Amino acid sequence: MAGCDLLEGESPLTPEERQWVKDHPDGVKVGVGLHYPPYETFNLDGKYQGLSADFIRLITEKTGLEFEPVRFRNRQETQKALLRGDVQMMAALEMTPQLRETLDFTQPYISVPAAIICRKEFTEDLTLDKLAGMRIGVTVSDHFIKYLRERYPDGGYTIVPMAGGYIGGLRSLAVGDVDALICDMALASRYIANARISNLRIAGITNYSIELRIASRKDAPMLSSILRKGLSLILPHERQIAEEEWLSLQYRPFWFSRTFWVSVFAVCGVIFGSIVLILFWNRSLKRQVNQRTL
Repeated sequence: MAGCDLLEGESPLTPEERQWVKDHPDGVKVGVGLHYPPYETFNLDGKYQGLSADFIRLITEKTGLEFEPVRFRNRQETQKALLRGDVQMMAALEMTPQLRETLDFTQPYISVPAAIICRKEFTEDLTLDKLAGMRIGVTVSDHFIKYLRERYPDGGYTIVPMAGGYIGGLRSLAVGDVDALICDMALASRYIANARISNLRIAGITNYSIELRIASRKDAPMLSSILRKGLSLILPHERQIAEEEWLSLQYRPFWFSRTFWVSVFAVCGVIFGSIVLILFWNRSLKRQVNQRTL
């Protein structure tokens, strides 16, 4: 903890918070669910990495507080471990009214839109008001389902329960169990780009943003305060470096598609041809009038 001693004179932490850091020399246990790229995962060498991992390392640089990642099979198990007290925090969690009753949350450090994913056989772009008659899977928080029902109460869609998180949702979509999936855009972009499931595409983005925060236990208010201060000290260029490293939002709007531009050129061609034809006809008509006048 020599880094913490170096911060004594200029640390943004209060004396009580600095003492709390000194009292936890082994660090704070961070619950990490496997297979949650690009936010957090472990590489082949067992190194904790991802966008959230980079933010955790930056908080260590700013505050001197160390962190110990603890692996779990999935995020559901990680969240249960946090509520039991087996770990003290999770680095990437969306705040919901239910979770806020039992956990403390920092300010959001990344905001990503929820995207509409479909199979490539559906060539049209989609929005939330174009889901009528479709079976919709949702892998973001339950709070989104409430948002969807409030904003589009007569949408004509059917929400199908998803098991297995975003991976299970994408697989269900790929085999046709649902017609569209509402998913974190960064997760979907990374998964589709890796070609694990090749028949999917991002068909549109929604107005709903997924804001990830660091969640800690309510019985550790000092930890929550240190985390908030650590995040606030991350500089814009440090944030930009982390985002450029891990985020790949591969949504191509309809105006990027070949079909769109073929249609545009076809319409322009028809309009141009019509104008030329009208000008030619007017010129011919004027010539005939002049000849008859003579």
